[in-house]
Amino acid sequence: MMKRFLFSLFAAVCAVALFAGCAEKTPPSPEPDETVKITFVQAGQEDVTRELKKGETLTDIPAPTPRTGYTVAWDRSDFSALTEDITVTAVETANRYTVSLDAGDGTVEPDSVQVTYDASYTLPTPTPANDSYTFTAWMRGETAVASTGTWKIAENVSLTAAWTPNVVETVVVTFVQTGYTNVTREVTKGSALTDIPQPHEKTGYTVVWDRTDFSSITENITVTAVETPNEYTITYDLNGVEADIQSETMTVTYDAPYNLYTPDCEEQIFLYWVIDGTQEKFTNGTWNRTESITLRAVWKLNESEWTEFY
Repeated sequence: MMKRFLFSLFAAVCAVALFAGCAEKTPPSPEPDETVKITFVQAGQEDVTRELKKGETLTDIPAPTPRTGYTVAWDRSDFSALTEDITVTAVETANRYTVSLDAGDGTVEPDSVQVTYDASYTLPTPTPANDSYTFTAWMRGETAVASTGTWKIAENVSLTAAWTPNVVETVVVTFVQTGYTNVTREVTKGSALTDIPQPHEKTGYTVVWDRTDFSSITENITVTAVETPNEYTITYDLNGVEADIQSETMTVTYDAPYNLYTPDCEEQIFLYWVIDGTQEKFTNGTWNRTESITLRAVWKLNESEWTEFY
């Protein structure tokens, strides 16, 4: 009985030992492969992730979402042998474009400019070929493009200048002279009148317009001829006789009455005046000569002799 018990105990111990030996020889379960995560971030878009084994190269790279007027690229280009989690961010760079300018009949300098999308810009203003036109706008086909602002066209463009004919406002200058038909001149408002007509001459008069400044005419005006009678001189020649006279000269006015001076002499009697070099008597009246003259006195020698001498 005792032997049977010992045998059973021995068999049990051997079984346990055998089991233990078998357990030590069983290989451990394999650990899962290590991975890394790549996260792609772009403003306004959902994040995109990629996973791959640590140390491998990422080939399935997502494209960033395009944005009008911008070049969009990830801030990393090397995705080989990745060993840790990384975040890749989209960088958006505003594009630059060329604007070509055609001034048509005008001129513009420079004739092309560089602009940046979403940035402020100013286009040069063209110069018209003449004063008959005013620049209206730069046109892209049928659409006007503002000369200044924020650039929003995502391509190179060619713009053409649009011109508007000027509405010329004019004023009228009327020249009036008695006895003649009025003369008119039309001039652009604010400019100078250079084509000024001459007033008609009038015998014995100096004729001028009552206005001399014709620069910057801004309203209709009437200009009137002013006729000023000329003045002439009478010179008195006493013909060698000692006599008293108010003055040796006197001033007379055309179309005006005049009274000749009378000389006074005790030895001779003054008879009348004659125009120098002639025997033509000259008396009081209205002056109608257009020249100055010299008058020579005619005397009578004494009461008994009526001999006149010149």
